[in-house]
Amino acid sequence: MSLGVGLGLSGTWWCRGHNRHHAMPQRLKHDVDLDTLPLMVYNAKVVKNKKEGNTFMIRNQVHLNLYLNRQELEQIC
Repeated sequence: MSLGVGLGLSGTWWCRGHNRHHAMPQRLKHDVDLDTLPLMVYNAKVVKNKKEGNTFMIRNQVHLNLYLNRQELEQIC
């Protein structure tokens, strides 16, 4: 609910994306959860050109993801 109110997204939008994800899990161009550019890349096939895959976030996603997850865990515990 907070996502819908905060970003103006409806429950219908979320349900459609959720259902598409479960209908085609882990299939490129079908699973909406794999469309994470420019923040993360789960498969090299997602990157269309060299410039798109050479951003700071993509080059350092392993380290940034570990740092962000650690920060989140510290807030929870």
